[in-house]
Amino acid sequence: MLELKEIEKRYGKFYLHNISFKISKTKILSIIGPSGSGKSTIIKIIMGIIKPDKGTLLFDNRDISSFPPEVRNFGYIPQSIGLFPHLNVKRNIEFPLKIRKIKKNIRDTAVLEIMKDFDLMDLSERYPANLSGGEKQKVALARAIIFNPDIILMDEPMNSIDFQKREKYLNFIKKTNKKYGTPIIYVTHNLEEAVAISDEMVAIKRGEIIKHGTLNDFMREPDDVWIASFFRHKNIISGYLKNRELKVNNSDLIIKTSLEGEGEKDIMIRGDEIIISKKRISSSALNCFKGRIKDVIPNLYNTELIIDVGGIEFRVLITEKSYKSLDLSVASSVYLSFKANSVKNLRGDFIQ
Repeated sequence: MLELKEIEKRYGKFYLHNISFKISKTKILSIIGPSGSGKSTIIKIIMGIIKPDKGTLLFDNRDISSFPPEVRNFGYIPQSIGLFPHLNVKRNIEFPLKIRKIKKNIRDTAVLEIMKDFDLMDLSERYPANLSGGEKQKVALARAIIFNPDIILMDEPMNSIDFQKREKYLNFIKKTNKKYGTPIIYVTHNLEEAVAISDEMVAIKRGEIIKHGTLNDFMREPDDVWIASFFRHKNIISGYLKNRELKVNNSDLIIKTSLEGEGEKDIMIRGDEIIISKKRISSSALNCFKGRIKDVIPNLYNTELIIDVGGIEFRVLITEKSYKSLDLSVASSVYLSFKANSVKNLRGDFIQ
């Protein structure tokens, strides 16, 4: 439906380059990344506010790269939310229809219907200064969708909403997406928002896409050190790889992998792919190390163990039932095992 092909934009030392991805109908795609990575620039290029130096923007296979914003049928919610302070809620929502010269009776009907749908009837005469952050968000979304846009672009829209209320409004956005079937591109630097709302994600760092995929793709195969840290993977280990064995830095530990090549590497092992036992077990896992539990951290759905193995900390996730049945506690000696193909190669670095 919407496709970006090799988009480039340069601002001084900042260089947005080779930005290519698609979003199809009814999807919510999040663009995630640290501040200054180029997320908002991408949104403004899609909207037509910024013209790229190179590349093509296609909508339904039609080149819209040179179209001005008013010709692109896209809804846009900027970081500031962008409500007109001199217009009340009803007039703010009506505005896109008015500038499109829609007849007044049709405008009135459409505004009434969407205010009912968004539960805004009691706020119709209020002005933005008298709305909460969540109420402003709902008004902005109503205004963005009332003219039946082909896509909605949302740039860090939760900045004005209290942390405790964000889940409610993220669910409201998802509900709106499903009801109206309008695809949404959602920019955020917040992990919880991205996980809660996305069908797909594009991760960008230093002006370059480093991964595009589903939530499961990001969780199972993060590929990049920054993505792994963004998704709070704990077992990120550095060392020297040779003959598919990683000699861990500052340790005698050697981890067997299925990775090719030779040289300095950062690797990751998911905490839920490590098996814990009181005795060494016979299995197909090539890696089996003895360690001692340093700490036990109960979580909502599992228990996290911090295990010291030769000066290297491993974080392991097990069920509460398994933790109790193994009769574990701080200072318990345990064996941890994991397969060579559980060791994932990471490129990049932690630097934003």
